[in-house]
Amino acid sequence: MPDLRLTGVRKAALGAAGAGLILGAVAWVLFGGGSRAEEQLEGQQIRLQAAPLTAPRTSQAPQLIALATDHPLFALTTGPGAVAEVLVRLDGVARSSQRQAALIALNGGEAQWLERGASRGGVTLEEVQSSRVVVETALGRREIALGEQPPAPQGPSVQMLTGPAIPAGVRLPPPPASAPARP
Repeated sequence: MPDLRLTGVRKAALGAAGAGLILGAVAWVLFGGGSRAEEQLEGQQIRLQAAPLTAPRTSQAPQLIALATDHPLFALTTGPGAVAEVLVRLDGVARSSQRQAALIALNGGEAQWLERGASRGGVTLEEVQSSRVVVETALGRREIALGEQPPAPQGPSVQMLTGPAIPAGVRLPPPPASAPARP
């Protein structure tokens, strides 16, 4: 059977805990108890009830999502929805103290003047030099020289099917066992 007698140390610990609890309660009552805190809460509650109600703010998330999908940060270069590179041809340059412009043809169309900083067809004219311009497209900045012919359009599917040419004399490893047999 356990010893339930209180020793001197145990009596002192229990007495100190009880005395602390009693002293704390007496001090709380003498110094106003919870009345000061209640007064502050009542004042805040009165101010809250007197404040005009405002309509809840609507979420802008749907508008931001639509903006992000309409104008992506990075242009897709392959797959569905890929951005095709714009073919740009520089036919002329006009530079004066009041105006900097370039005569630019987009995708083989008719050449039109484009002011520095202006955009047309996904192309923004960034810089105009004496015989070349710098344009910004969805796929990055490009420098185009006067009279330079744009490269022929190449579809990504053609590049993926043909792949790089294998140099003569190179021996390739055998196909995997799971590969279909060649005729």
